[in-house]
Amino acid sequence: MQRLFAGRKEILDRLGVEAYRRHAVTLLNAPYWLARNDAAVEAELQASEIGPIIDADDIRHRIDAVLAHDALKELRLIQAPTKVVVASDDVVTPAYHSAEIAESIQGASLTVLPRGGHYAIRAEPDQYCSTLLPFLGVQASAADLTRTAK
Repeated sequence: MQRLFAGRKEILDRLGVEAYRRHAVTLLNAPYWLARNDAAVEAELQASEIGPIIDADDIRHRIDAVLAHDALKELRLIQAPTKVVVASDDVVTPAYHSAEIAESIQGASLTVLPRGGHYAIRAEPDQYCSTLLPFLGVQASAADLTRTAK
């Protein structure tokens, strides 16, 4: 993870915030999802250009905070039912890291989705929801939730 975030900071420092944002899209989303949704991704990138300005120093501080944060030892204190969900192709939070998290929480269960990237809920909403919603006691599908959100 150190190398990943060091690379992200280097992109930010050498190429600027816009290049950082565009790179983040390719890092966080699954490649197959990006290929199928290129127009939507481009529209989101264009829309975010007119949104709030993201300061490079703020991004650097966020990256440093992510790298400095290590609550693994405290996870053993969690006593609530816990489900950890990750996609096998998530490069930001790899499956091995999610397994370590689940192992640190007594009684936690781990589900590794076959694919989906870091934004698995976006790339594979049906799989993600069919894994998580029963754990939460919700009887709904991703399509039901999408209809409700509109």
